[in-house]
Amino acid sequence: MNVKVLLGALASTLVVFFGGWIIFGMLLMDMMAGEMSHAYDGLMKNPPDLPVLAAWQLCWSLMLAFVLDKMGKKSFMDALTVGAMLSFLLILGYDLSYVAFFIDMYTTKLLVIDIVVNTILWGLACGLIGLILGSGKKD
Repeated sequence: MNVKVLLGALASTLVVFFGGWIIFGMLLMDMMAGEMSHAYDGLMKNPPDLPVLAAWQLCWSLMLAFVLDKMGKKSFMDALTVGAMLSFLLILGYDLSYVAFFIDMYTTKLLVIDIVVNTILWGLACGLIGLILGSGKKD
């Protein structure tokens, strides 16, 4: 892994961490609370474990930065497009596993919103990775 991959992953992590906080933690907080099942009090941590959340986002960002670098996606739009497609599939897979394993934890509305918002958020983060990978001296 080179420095640009690491910098791209770090920048992506910051975008997703703070973007997620603004979107999910502030703008959609009440809607999400209303859509989640209340039959399982204590299931969700309140507040969430933020260092663990940031570590998860860093891992995902490193994976996407590595893949985008290997694919040669070194522009905002190229990386955004590929990153959004990869993220859509990963998020869809995670959310489908939640539907498979958790009884009535999420409504269909919440799943659709989660998939759409996360695809956009991670797509934008990947666009930033692409900008960073394409910056500076050409390899």
